[in-house]
Amino acid sequence: MGLSYVWHVPSLALAIGVLGAVMLFGINFNVMLPLFATDVLHAGSIGYGFLCSAFGIGALFSALWLAWGNQKPNIHALLIAALIFCALEIAFALSPFYILSLPLIAGIGFAQVVMGTIANTTIQTVAPSHLRGRVMSVYLLVYSGGMPLGNLFAGGLAVLFGAPISLLIGGMLSLVAALAGWIRCRPAEQSLATSINALKIK
Repeated sequence: MGLSYVWHVPSLALAIGVLGAVMLFGINFNVMLPLFATDVLHAGSIGYGFLCSAFGIGALFSALWLAWGNQKPNIHALLIAALIFCALEIAFALSPFYILSLPLIAGIGFAQVVMGTIANTTIQTVAPSHLRGRVMSVYLLVYSGGMPLGNLFAGGLAVLFGAPISLLIGGMLSLVAALAGWIRCRPAEQSLATSINALKIK
């Protein structure tokens, strides 16, 4: 029932689909950052700690910005955040300089939280009360289930081609998914607007 409903509601299908693709291919820093710190950027364990800290600082500022701004569900904002995330991830994969990688990973953390929060808000706004639990189950399946598979995918590519190529491929696949989301952007926006109007009427 939940899967069927998500499939037939454009805003839900887009939010969960784009987020799921990014979770599968793009969000694999827990397995990639140690390799970047040691083998690519040659920063060692201290450098790895600063990379993780920079990612966390970006995520923290993103959460504060979202809470302060009271951001509403917005398909365009979701897709823009996804595109920015992918672009920054690709830039991070190509960066050979530690000093440049720090702001890039902070930006990635910022964009990731924006993308995830807007997707979550959109899903809970659109899903009706009697189906919200089932829709959130689909969301959590995609959100939590995609990351381990993505880590396996990224790790396998890293063994074959190295960490930068692995992260680059993941970023490019995520970018394709984000761009594909624009194809369904208009019906998704209309679906979201209908849901918001229905809430205002109630």
